[in-house]
Amino acid sequence: MRTEFKWSRIKVAAGLGNPGAAYRHTHHNAGMEVLRALASFAVAPARRAGNAPLSVFTAPPRKQFSFLRSGMHAFVAPTTFMNESGGAVAEALRYLHAKKPEEFLLIHDDADLPLGTFRLEFGRGSAGHHGVQSVITSLGTKDFWRLRIGVRPKALGTIKETLRPNAYRLKPRMKAGLPAETRRVKAGDFILRRMTASEREIIKKTAEAIIQLFSTTGTKHP
Repeated sequence: MRTEFKWSRIKVAAGLGNPGAAYRHTHHNAGMEVLRALASFAVAPARRAGNAPLSVFTAPPRKQFSFLRSGMHAFVAPTTFMNESGGAVAEALRYLHAKKPEEFLLIHDDADLPLGTFRLEFGRGSAGHHGVQSVITSLGTKDFWRLRIGVRPKALGTIKETLRPNAYRLKPRMKAGLPAETRRVKAGDFILRRMTASEREIIKKTAEAIIQLFSTTGTKHP
């Protein structure tokens, strides 16, 4: 299925992440951070006009998500843990009346993409991301928009690199039969670690690039 992405068609954008201070600014929560940046951008014109909506996410009674609405867009933050996001997302789509695949955008971290990069895709499988798989299972389809946020630090490309002084101190998962310089660090070894200040700045600039992309019309699905 080939389609064309237009931000103006998106009714609901949901960001994946884990709740609580312990997970704040971890690599795994990059999708949530980008979502909040998009929400801030969306309400900025109303702020300048002096009649901005509340800049905080509010949770409907007895629901598993909080959201912020700005114009036709609703920004959704599940309040469940990452791997249980599907039920919250499905609930939000019903609550916010988003019924068509092209009206929903899921934003999440991707440990296969380098930090500072992102990809916009439609109808892609979970590729082992448990939060994404939870959403696919709950919706009964993979036919929706995905914004994959790269979170793999360049210093973690190989085990050899992680053992350098001042690099991340991890215990890499060794894969038999491969030389050290070709053994790639697994996502589970770093995604729940907090990003450094410089990495957080990269995520901020990534969000700015996404905002710029979404501000243009006729953004096509590659």
